Formats: sequence, structure tokens, C-alpha cells
Amino acid sequence: MNLYSLVLLSASSRLAIFLIQFISNHLIEDHQADAFNPPKSSETLTEFFLNGFGNWDAKHFLHIAQHGYIFEHSGAFFPLYPFSIHLLTKLTGNYLLSGCILNLIFFIISTIYLHKLSLLVFQDNQIALFTVCCFLFNPASVFFSSCYTESLYSMLTFAGLFYTFSGTELFAIVAFFLSGLTRSNGLLNFGYLAFTNIRKFIQSEKTKINFFYIVLKLGLEFAIISSAFIAYQFYLYKIFCLNDTKAFIGEKLLSYARENGFKIYYDLPKSDWCFRAVPFSYSYIQLVYWKVGFLKYWQWKQIPNFVLAAPIVWLSVKSILGFVAKMDRQKVFNMLGLMDKSTRIILHPFVIHLGFLLLSSIFFMHVSTRFICSSNPLIYWWIASTLKEKIQEKQLKFSLVWHKITRDKTIKFTFYYFVSFSLIGTFLFSNYLPFT
Repeated sequence: MNLYSLVLLSASSRLAIFLIQFISNHLIEDHQADAFNPPKSSETLTEFFLNGFGNWDAKHFLHIAQHGYIFEHSGAFFPLYPFSIHLLTKLTGNYLLSGCILNLIFFIISTIYLHKLSLLVFQDNQIALFTVCCFLFNPASVFFSSCYTESLYSMLTFAGLFYTFSGTELFAIVAFFLSGLTRSNGLLNFGYLAFTNIRKFIQSEKTKINFFYIVLKLGLEFAIISSAFIAYQFYLYKIFCLNDTKAFIGEKLLSYARENGFKIYYDLPKSDWCFRAVPFSYSYIQLVYWKVGFLKYWQWKQIPNFVLAAPIVWLSVKSILGFVAKMDRQKVFNMLGLMDKSTRIILHPFVIHLGFLLLSSIFFMHVSTRFICSSNPLIYWWIASTLKEKIQEKQLKFSLVWHKITRDKTIKFTFYYFVSFSLIGTFLFSNYLPFT
């Protein structure tokens, strides 16, 4: 598949999501959700067309892009995406428009890198094509077009993975560093660099010089990538503990903040995290404002969200077990694949990463379809590989692919899940109804 086709397919999928958003947002009045919704200026033509992409957490990102970090709870939203919106708005004049334009660009680039990565890993054009098709209409599609970080994060993650396994580590470090400025779990991407470097060391001549070289190299790479998180925490410390900011709060916004009990950067007393030996706000903000912690999300009222997330949990487990089953049993637990002496790219780090994401989202956060769909390509690869096994012909025909989809129960379920959640999720999200 050439670059033009990838761009055309990506843009077409976003156009479909836009149309569903536009129609559903105007057919049905928005649900009055108990969510962050600061006062805004009068409606413009942009809001008329794109208003459905600015709901839920998108309000936070757009607010930060316009006003900066003035509320303490905003610290849960990392700065790269809202900062990018802020810069582009100097040209467009509209924050919502800027956020949607950026995500269209990020999504197209994500698709390109996912295709390149899939080709690199599997050396198979059909698997790469099927992978891209799965990504284009993944069940969290609406979040990739809305003013969320999904498109930016997937772009940086897929790019970093491609450069990691193609041997261009410098570019991978840059991509993973930026992913750490986009979302907190960006730091986990360092694991891929660690895995590939340790595997190379095990396969090479094991001398003291090589050992110290790999330790120093990984230490430097970790320091660079983690510095994104550390710098952001220091930035928040300057704002909320030292009041080192020139942010202005208008009367309407101040009134809204007081009505809802939001803590403003100059409010006293300062929060507990300001006085810690290591004054990092992240864990404090996640626990106090977002109830993130072990089993904190396990409440009766959250049962509908667990039901919505059940299919992605099932697919994640199925993908992990599916690839593990294909591995040599001795190699599955053979230092987690590090002792594998082949030169091919192995899937162990992807399996480990997805497993960690799944467990942490179930027990510490909440099972978020968008969180998993934007962070790891393993689910897309498993679906693509399974479909590839069903189709032996080299020349693909739509009728043949459709026949295989409808005849295999697992593929059929996955297909209808992806399509229905792309539609239903966009409808729910656009009208301020819960969707995760």
C-alpha cells in the first residue's frame, strides 16, 4: 500500500467519524452531564460543525490550551497536546478547530507509522493492510478525532516503535520523550528500548566493556525519556506551590471555579504534595481528583462502564494468549524472549506491555478502550494475523475477505464490535453521554 492510499484511507475514516458526530450532535440535544464545562464565548461556525468533538475531557485540554494550568486538577492532563493547540490557534483563531486539525494530521501520521511498523515486524503486506484497517475503525475511533491525546500519543508511540526496531534509536528516544509529555504511560515505552538493547547484549560477546556500555546507554536513554515527566512535575510545582505564573482568570471563569470548588493556583493553604521531599503532584492529583488507585474505580455505579469495556478486555486477553500460543513453549519463559538468538523481531515486549496496560487499567484506573487502542498495536496484529490465516490467496477481493469475516465467529464478533462501537461511541460521545 502506497503513501497516497494510506493518507486517503485515514482521511476517509475521519470524514466518516466527523459526519456521524455532526449528524448525531444536531439530531439530539446534549445530555446535561455532571462534568467540567467552563464558560465560553459565543458559538461560532466551528462549534456548529465540530462541537461534538469538544466534550468530556476535551474540555480540559481546550481549557488548558486557552488559559494554562490555573486549576490544580488540570495537572492530570499532560502539556504537549494543549500546548500544540495553543500554538496553532495563533493561526486559526479557534481552539476547537486547532485541536481537530492537529488530530487529523496526527491520526494520518499514526496510520503511516503503524503500516511501516507492521511491515517491519511481519514482512507481510496483507497483515500490514489488515492492521491499518483495524486501526482506522477501532472501537475508540471518536477519541482519535476529538480533542483528546489519542492520535498524538499513538503517532509518537508507533513512530518510536518503528525507529526502535529499525535500529534508529535516536529518533525513537525523541518520540518516546515526547510521548512522556503527552501521557504518563509514555514512560513505559522505554521498556522497548531496554528490551532490544539487553537482547543485543545477550547475543553479543559478553565482556565487561559491553556490559558497562549497555548499562550507561540505557541509563542515559531512561534519563532523557523520564526527564519529560520530571520537567512537567517541576513546572506544576512552580505554578501551584510557588505561584510562578502570569495566568489571568476572568470573572466568569473565577465564578465558575468557586461554584464548583476548584482549587486555583494562588489558593491557600497549599496542597500536601507541595511539602513532600519530592514534590510531584501526579499521584496526589490522580487520587484526590480522579480517584485513581487500587480498586478505587470498582463501584456499583461503574458497572455500565465495565460492560462497555468488556470486549476490549476480552480482545486484549485473546491477543496475548493467541501470540503466546504460537511461541516456542521453551522460549515463552526463556528470560521473556531475551535469550532468543534469532535476528527477527519478536513480539514478547508487545505482549508484556499490553498485559501490563490491561492489568493496570483494570485494577488501578478504569478499563478504557481508548487507552489500550492508542498504546499498543498487538490487538490489531492479532486480528490481522488471524484473518490472514483464513485467507490463503495472494490477490485480495472484497467478496473473499467478507466471506471469511462472516464465517469465522471470532473475526465476525471483532468486526461488528469495531464497527458498532465506532458508530455508537461517536453518537454517545457527541451528545455528552458516557463512553469509555
